[in-house]
Amino acid sequence: MVTKNNVPKTPVDPLVIVVKRQFSAPPKRVFDAWLNAESLGRWLFATPGGVMKRIDVDPRVGGQFVVAEQRGDVLAEHHGRYEVIDRPRQLVFLFSVTAFKDPEEAVSRVSIEIVPDGAGCELRLTHEIDRKWAEYAGRTRDGWTMILENLDSVAESDREVVNQRIFDVAHEKVFQAFSDPTLLASWWGPNGFTNTIQEFDFRPGGKWVLTMHGPNGVDFENESVFREVIVPERIVFTHLEPVHRFDMTMNFREWSGQTALTWRMRFDAADECEKVRSFVEVANERNFDRLAECIHKMV
Repeated sequence: MVTKNNVPKTPVDPLVIVVKRQFSAPPKRVFDAWLNAESLGRWLFATPGGVMKRIDVDPRVGGQFVVAEQRGDVLAEHHGRYEVIDRPRQLVFLFSVTAFKDPEEAVSRVSIEIVPDGAGCELRLTHEIDRKWAEYAGRTRDGWTMILENLDSVAESDREVVNQRIFDVAHEKVFQAFSDPTLLASWWGPNGFTNTIQEFDFRPGGKWVLTMHGPNGVDFENESVFREVIVPERIVFTHLEPVHRFDMTMNFREWSGQTALTWRMRFDAADECEKVRSFVEVANERNFDRLAECIHKMV
């Protein structure tokens, strides 16, 4: 979308959408993820169930990027043209869902500002859109929020295990399967495990204490503290016992009438994460299988 004089047509009086996120990763790592083709395919415009088909990046002022993902029968293309590249502080690009050809169609502008914060940083994303699309402002903000969560996962991939599954029910139903301790006890843990929940104070600061009974007769004592509870969208807790300490973030996102459930387990150190990664990835998938069985009985 450029004019005959090659001047981008952006909104004159735009609607400004701002999304912020803290990252524990350093500014350079967060910034570079925006310009690395291999990295982009893992988080930018990536959706549950989608398959990346094309990623082109020309990381220079005036250069363009294309991220194309197959979503069912639709090939969703996202196009950008870089206006500012100031590593690791600022990135500005024009954005469109079609190629930059039609001079009559306006594009939007996305600005990224990254400010150091201790060993990590804060990212501020500003998206300027035409006011005629005001009804999509909430969806746009939610979309960028999810994208930045994905970026956070990529930036911390050496100490994080991520599992995702699509469930063919509303996200309220999937959330209920966790928030109801009776239901939770019926599916939590890998295959063959049963659970006894001694305490379940489902609020920020509340404790979750349970004993997991393994199929070999061995008991595993667990204690966690809830950090964040947003019904029916998000749960964050810190697992304290018995051996591995980690932060678990669960996102329950509505996705075309279904639920995209994402689990992110973040460990304090990369070597600790690597020790358990292969086991945890498989165990979480089996846990999802048991959750699916529980939900099927609820419907």
